Amino acid sequence: MNKFIKLLKNHKDYIILSILISLWLIVLGILSVYFANITDVLFQFLFHSISENIVLILVIKSLIIICIIILLIYLIFRNKKRFKFYSIANEQNLGENKLKAIVLPISLFRDYNQLKIEENEQEISIKFKDNFSFQIKNGENNDIDCVNNFFNEIKKFEKLKQNRLGFNWEVPLKIIYKVKKNQTKCPNCLKYIVLLGTEGQLRSNPFNNNMNNMQQNNDFNPSNNSNDNSSYPQLDKLEKLMKIFFSNHSDNNNDIKIIKRKLNNFENFTELSEKFEEIEEDIKKEYYKEFKEYSYNKIKNYENFKEINDTEIAYDITGGQKLVSVVGTFFSLKSQSPILYVSQNNSDNIKVINAIYKMEPPE
Repeated sequence: MNKFIKLLKNHKDYIILSILISLWLIVLGILSVYFANITDVLFQFLFHSISENIVLILVIKSLIIICIIILLIYLIFRNKKRFKFYSIANEQNLGENKLKAIVLPISLFRDYNQLKIEENEQEISIKFKDNFSFQIKNGENNDIDCVNNFFNEIKKFEKLKQNRLGFNWEVPLKIIYKVKKNQTKCPNCLKYIVLLGTEGQLRSNPFNNNMNNMQQNNDFNPSNNSNDNSSYPQLDKLEKLMKIFFSNHSDNNNDIKIIKRKLNNFENFTELSEKFEEIEEDIKKEYYKEFKEYSYNKIKNYENFKEINDTEIAYDITGGQKLVSVVGTFFSLKSQSPILYVSQNNSDNIKVINAIYKMEPPE
């Protein structure tokens, strides 16, 4: 009996939908039976050649049918999220949005060691490759356009030097900036940023064995080694940059929370798919946990929490390995989450892609 009840719960969406379809079929059957009579009576009524009682009966029947149709339409619209049918992928430019979380896979930053962030009471200095420097006076970084000024300085520098600076983290910073900039109707919608990095192994090097003693006698940071292919140890510095540009110092409650996650590599399809699933659940749990702290609304678990859904969690597929793009697309097909893509020709152009193709109620 318990198994049967559990089975019904797991398939409740399909059961409700089948009931609604059955009711529609009943209504169509009723209409087919009475349609001819109704039209005959109404036609005769125009010429006043039928008794008033028959007309009254058929009018009442018609009203009952209309009420049933209205009730069914109401039930379907009330459950439109549950029974929404999706069409094939579509894309549009990022505009006004209500995204609440963004997942950013971060690839290895080869020139990571040349990026230095210095901060004191007066100003914050961001230096890169010894000849690029960007200063922010403390307090000015409350303005979201501060990060855009940073990008403009990079463009000026590249034009002056006639070579590309190679700042790897432009895409994730640009995505956050654009998403927040376009949230005019919901300025504090974006709550979570998930940075996904790899924790790979050191690549084999014949000189490594001869340098073991030197590494033991010196501070050794894997992210500072040119043979390391992991990006996770570099996320601390990216997190610091994000806090410089996007922290809301005037209201910490509306600040963006940065979550760091790691996996072995971006070329393992199964691991990457499972990690995306895990991240989505973590975001919902965190959102539910925060909501519960500031609300008296007693919701038993995060699965019943409707304040955040799949369509408000976006995944960037711009950088990194091609497999990230493949897994992101498959994940969008499954979870209804949009994917973000930054144009290679114009980093200001961000596409929102809904790679959805469903012809049944989502499970």
